[in-house]
Amino acid sequence: MRGLASWLIVAAFGPLWVGGAAAATPCPPEPGRDVLQLAGKLAEGERFAAPAGPGWTFVLEPDAYGWIIHLNARDGDNLARITPPFHFVPNPRYLEGWHFRNRANTGPNQGDVNAPQQVRDFIFDREIRPEWPDATRVERAEGRGTLTITEFSLSPPEPGARAHFTWLSFEVCLSWPAAWGRSGT
Repeated sequence: MRGLASWLIVAAFGPLWVGGAAAATPCPPEPGRDVLQLAGKLAEGERFAAPAGPGWTFVLEPDAYGWIIHLNARDGDNLARITPPFHFVPNPRYLEGWHFRNRANTGPNQGDVNAPQQVRDFIFDREIRPEWPDATRVERAEGRGTLTITEFSLSPPEPGARAHFTWLSFEVCLSWPAAWGRSGT
């Protein structure tokens, strides 16, 4: 399935149509905010990168079980890294196959694994100061994103192992204050 990575950028002025179906992730215009919608499909191990926002790049970076959401500034700083929770339970920026399986990895997750599912909300901000405590970073964040996993396939169930994605289709909606600048600037 190599070579499956693809992307689509759509303006916020109407629904996104992919394969004849309406978008699963609503991305309506908001007064005083810029909005951008992205969609794509990845095979295991592939990296997704698309222009998003004023000089940013939306990235799905592959890891052992799936992908990690990044919204990189021009200098490479990940503006979405301030998304909580920071400890103990899975962060919604980590898209990992085992989130969708039960603890034994023998069937679907029916609530025994505390992990986010298809809809992943995250936050970002263009100014993140290292000296700020985590709570301040979260409170100040004015950027919002939602990634919706629209379709996926997991590795075969194997008791005791952790599932990983073999492929994934997704849609993303990003929203930020208009004062930050338009997409592509």
